[in-house]
Amino acid sequence: LTRPGSISGTAVESNYTLTIFYLAQAYGGLGNAKLSAFFCAETLSRQLRFHSCAQPTAITGEAQDAPFDPKDWARNCVALSDYFVGEGTFWTAEYLLHAARLK
Repeated sequence: LTRPGSISGTAVESNYTLTIFYLAQAYGGLGNAKLSAFFCAETLSRQLRFHSCAQPTAITGEAQDAPFDPKDWARNCVALSDYFVGEGTFWTAEYLLHAARLK
């Protein structure tokens, strides 16, 4: 599989992360908390791995790289840990809280 020369690997990864984020939002809107949490966790993992996420611009709607915000990332980890506490998977909640503390 080859990519056209104008598309960078970073752009592909950023757009994939954005797609996962949208899936998390969609499943949350549909009331499927389990799948929403799964995609939220995957989004957080990819954001940390690539230190950025793609956000659509207000004018064009096209994705652009947004700077990685460690404080926002940590807040999202803490918020996601609440879901896992409610599900009784305390080790996952603890893992997220430790990750938030390190960032």
